[in-house]
Amino acid sequence: RGRARATAAAGEARRREKPPWRVLFFGTDNFATEALRALRAAREPELDPLVDRLEVVTLPSQLPKGHAVKNYAEQFQLPVHLWPDIGPCEHFDVGVVASFGRLLSEDLILKFPYGVLNIHPSYLPRWRGPAPIIHTVLHGDTVTGVTIMQIRPKRYSSSFIPKYRTSDHCSFPPLVL
Repeated sequence: RGRARATAAAGEARRREKPPWRVLFFGTDNFATEALRALRAAREPELDPLVDRLEVVTLPSQLPKGHAVKNYAEQFQLPVHLWPDIGPCEHFDVGVVASFGRLLSEDLILKFPYGVLNIHPSYLPRWRGPAPIIHTVLHGDTVTGVTIMQIRPKRYSSSFIPKYRTSDHCSFPPLVL
């Protein structure tokens, strides 16, 4: 019991009360790259930066060109970790997941003082699970968006943070399949 208190106290001592945040990002594809791009932009010193430290976790790739997230991270000299070797994550405030393709363990989620956020490329709950963009297109949905939710251990459906709908003025030419 004393050890648990000491661990909790150590976690609280390292917890930041305000930005800039230390972020560990998990992702692989082009959608995830856009989220990573936004996080990297949040490090810019022109304004008060929201992100101080930014590192990336991605999956090993069989593709000749590798995963888009890894390529982007390397281009901008962000540290990259290949799953499952993610290194120590006790030095991060929050985790952010976008199109990662792996479930995070309870132990890993609990290492982040502010938890883990998942950026899901659909207007949940319609297309929960993998390939929501493909399902949106194939089913001819006229409204879609992005949902940001907090991941909690042992729960699929967690706390939803605002859903962002696409604009009613945004349109794309019809796809011919």
